[in-house]
Amino acid sequence: MLVSAAMALVVGAPIWEAAYLGSLAAACQVGRIGNVPLKVEELVTEIRL
Repeated sequence: MLVSAAMALVVGAPIWEAAYLGSLAAACQVGRIGNVPLKVEELVTEIRL
């Protein structure tokens, strides 16, 4: 969550968008078994849903 939110803030996203992206990344990550990195494609797929 923190990495995704921080990256969004660095590129100029408002705090609310950064929090949304961080929460979405965290939600994707907890659905996995083990510590597997999140791919950009997975995050984009979730945003489009």
